[in-house]
Amino acid sequence: MAETYPGRALAARVGEVVFPSTCPVTGTLVSSPGTLSPAGWASLDHLTAPWCRQCGFPFTLVGDGPLCLPCTGEGGLAPRLVGKDRLDAFRAPLAYDEVSADLILAIKYADRSDSLRVAGRLLARVAQALPAFDEAILIPVPLHHRRLRQRGYNQAGRLADALAAVTGRPVRHRLLRRIKATPSQKAASADQRRRHVSGAFAVRENDDIIRGRSFVLVDDVLTTGATLLSCARPLRQAGALSVSAVTLARVLPGRQGLGDPGGAV
Repeated sequence: MAETYPGRALAARVGEVVFPSTCPVTGTLVSSPGTLSPAGWASLDHLTAPWCRQCGFPFTLVGDGPLCLPCTGEGGLAPRLVGKDRLDAFRAPLAYDEVSADLILAIKYADRSDSLRVAGRLLARVAQALPAFDEAILIPVPLHHRRLRQRGYNQAGRLADALAAVTGRPVRHRLLRRIKATPSQKAASADQRRRHVSGAFAVRENDDIIRGRSFVLVDDVLTTGATLLSCARPLRQAGALSVSAVTLARVLPGRQGLGDPGGAV
């Protein structure tokens, strides 16, 4: 069942009636809410095939589901994120840069329902290639209850609902819970991020709800993957058949000039 925010939803609908529809990226007029202008679409750094069949890292070598170099070696992001007792696969439709950061901030803080529609379609483009997606249950990465009370909503939950609206997959907002409050991840090292979220999540349901089923974790940005792995562990321990993940954007190695996405996973 989707989480609802009645006051925010009503305000968003009234805003769509009163104010002209604009592109959430460029601010220019568009024909309908949730639509990108041509310039807005072109300004996003889309991650598309050919890509690594495990981690979704894009590359130029064309082949039938090849692995990227990090997925064949040790010490990189992909070997830590994907594999036995971790994630089955991971995808993101966008590279994290100034444009995608603005889109994410509009979702997190500006109540832009049109941005959520855009995000839902972008997520669906890559999520439907994940293993067993047609049978998967979507799980947003949960906030700690204190953070949820302060903010009033969970941006990962909004993204999961947007993805569900496009794909028809069910969402379980309360299947996972965050049992440990964690400090801001902004400027934290990879080791610090792993320590912050170690043991931070637990399942709410009994194992029978999880055993033998497939799940897709949903969040906004991937940096080190520490949070996604910490979410995947209790699902695996409860007998999940498959656990994959999708985020709206991912930080790509070697990208310069953009600050750390605070709160990213």
